[in-house]
Amino acid sequence: MKKVIRFIVLVLAISLCAVSCKKTINTIAITGKWELVKTVITENGKTVYAPEQHVRTYFSFNSGEAFVKTTVSIDGESIESGRWIVDDDTLLLTYAGKSERYYIEKAGLFELILVEEYTQAGVTVVRTLYLENLTT
Repeated sequence: MKKVIRFIVLVLAISLCAVSCKKTINTIAITGKWELVKTVITENGKTVYAPEQHVRTYFSFNSGEAFVKTTVSIDGESIESGRWIVDDDTLLLTYAGKSERYYIEKAGLFELILVEEYTQAGVTVVRTLYLENLTT
């Protein structure tokens, strides 16, 4: 009976560590400076929008959970700032009275892929952001 209880406690401890470790790994991987290099938008599974980048968008995710989003275009530069938090495979950005929730598809040393999915007028829209690391 003691072996069964120890086994259950061990499994629970490993499961808790796996969840906690994934959050920590994603947080560490996202921290830094990133450039948005491509956005792909699909509606009901069909790609409808994969524009050329005529503007440059940069994200700076600081270790204190503050972030800055800078957009540069021919009209000038706009800067927004807010808070970011990672919860397992989810990145939540809150700023300017709004929030954006992204699924973290990939958080690597050189590449970050974020996916936002929502329904608009009965259409399932998936927006995939491809970012490159500028800090490495």
